[in-house]
Amino acid sequence: MALTAIILAGFPSTVLEAVRERLARRYPGYVIRGAAAPSRHNRLCLYSPAEITKVLDQAADGVFGSSKRPVGFCQNSQRGCRKKVADGKCEVSGNQACLLTKPDRLFLLYQKGEREDDFFRTLAYSPLPFCISQDLYGQRQNVADVCEGAIEDLNGRATVIERHLRLGSALLLPPKAFGQGNAVGLMLDRIAQGSDPTAELRTFRQDYYDRTSHQYAGRSRLGFRPGQDAGLHGAPHDADDVSIALSRRYRLGCQYDGAFHWDVSPMNGSHLNGNYRFQTRDTGEQRPRGRNANVLVDDCLR
Repeated sequence: MALTAIILAGFPSTVLEAVRERLARRYPGYVIRGAAAPSRHNRLCLYSPAEITKVLDQAADGVFGSSKRPVGFCQNSQRGCRKKVADGKCEVSGNQACLLTKPDRLFLLYQKGEREDDFFRTLAYSPLPFCISQDLYGQRQNVADVCEGAIEDLNGRATVIERHLRLGSALLLPPKAFGQGNAVGLMLDRIAQGSDPTAELRTFRQDYYDRTSHQYAGRSRLGFRPGQDAGLHGAPHDADDVSIALSRRYRLGCQYDGAFHWDVSPMNGSHLNGNYRFQTRDTGEQRPRGRNANVLVDDCLR
């Protein structure tokens, strides 16, 4: 069974308690995190900056163990950790979980709300989401029932996504850098809402893969090909920005190799030479001057 972190977002306190208890009984091996949202008369959670920060904090705790490490994270809790140093203490810093034991999957169960665009822009396609409709707002047992069934649905969808999440898959293209009318983002949105990944990838490849040069054709005739030395850059690091740290490990709720990058260069064989702008998530606009840019899955440059 895949180790899975479930993040609960937008639920009023009484609903959150019921959902958390139900999921803990049904899925005792999963990591479940969530913080209550204020109750609202219009039956829609408001995903304000403060609420989004709360959700990110819960996700950081569920994935990185940043506030406390659940025992379930340690694969060798009874037999001793192979990363322990001479004094018997774990060499990983006290506020981070072991790299070997982060969840394989990241699911988001969220209450329908206002300003969802801001919410999902921050999450940057890292979790696989499931929306609880406005009609069920505040209904403790009904919401718990739906959430319990949703996990089976999400697990089934994640299994299919994982088959396609190999290095070089269009599922790992960086949406902002690729452009083309947000073609990557729209494909990821459809898959997040339940569309068949196999069919989506087939259509995307037909529209954007250049068979002559063996690369994806992005904006401004920039070619995206899998980085040939992706494995030489080491494992993904923990970014200070939780949103980036999550998206550097998960795409659509499934873990990928964060060391992977795309080699991006003009398809006519010329160099970038500072002529192309890249809006990165971590440092803003950049204009690489070399032959190509190493673009990460999460729209950052290496």
